[in-house]
Amino acid sequence: MEEQNKEEGEEAPTPVGGKTIEALQQQLLELQAQLAEKLRRNEEVANNVQKCKQRMKELELKYADSRKNHESIQEVVDKHKETVKGYKKQCEEAEEIAAENLAKFSKVQQQVEDAEERADRAENIVDKINEKNRNADSA
Repeated sequence: MEEQNKEEGEEAPTPVGGKTIEALQQQLLELQAQLAEKLRRNEEVANNVQKCKQRMKELELKYADSRKNHESIQEVVDKHKETVKGYKKQCEEAEEIAAENLAKFSKVQQQVEDAEERADRAENIVDKINEKNRNADSA
């Protein structure tokens, strides 16, 4: 029968002595300490997971706020770009008008100079005629 137990993988019962009980109790205490340590670590990990989840929610909210702010700012930027385009167009139109006005002014200025020149010549002619008439009257 003993051989049969050994073949089946069972050991023969050992007599329970004081040392065996102490060793088992010591092993039980060690296992309990290990279990307590594992439970403490498990609780620590669970707390860290909760903190990470909370931090993730905070970051998601910050991201959503940042995205909304970005969209708002982008809208403002787009509006300002359109305004700047309008101002640019107005400046170009004003430059064209200024160029046209400068050309007109130059033309009118030239006409004035020509008219002054003609007036000077006419005045000289009149002075010569008046002098001839005076000379003819005095002679």
